[in-house]
Amino acid sequence: MITDDQKFLYQNALKYFEIHAAQRIQALNFCVIIESLLVTGVLGLFSSREFRIAAIVVSFAISFFAVCFYCMDKRMKMMIEASEEVLKTIEKETGYSEKHCVFTSSENRFGELVKSGKGMPTWSKVLKAIYLFFAFLGFVGVITFLVLLILNK
Repeated sequence: MITDDQKFLYQNALKYFEIHAAQRIQALNFCVIIESLLVTGVLGLFSSREFRIAAIVVSFAISFFAVCFYCMDKRMKMMIEASEEVLKTIEKETGYSEKHCVFTSSENRFGELVKSGKGMPTWSKVLKAIYLFFAFLGFVGVITFLVLLILNK
């Protein structure tokens, strides 16, 4: 049986989970928009010799923002995991069957699959790949424009 305290804690933890999960999606959306605009700017500056330094700065900004978004994502992931732990604990304390407990059953169903590497990549791995892609793209831009600046081409 669920006590009023458990219900209160569960509702608060679920709200906390929902807020930070939504923030994680919003941060990804914002990152993709910002990074895409910066990449477009770099591509626009590519043909112009007068703006090589600006292209280097924008390329550096691409990498910088990718690292910042990655760090923010790690923090949001930690906050989501903290709320998941509370939710799992409360689910176990209620005495309900595991098949009725979303957080506990999903951990048991998908946990081993994810750990074995045989399942689909996790959300965190996909996000890490996106952030690494943009960081690498910015790094390549910095190197390319530095070489062009040095060679005066």
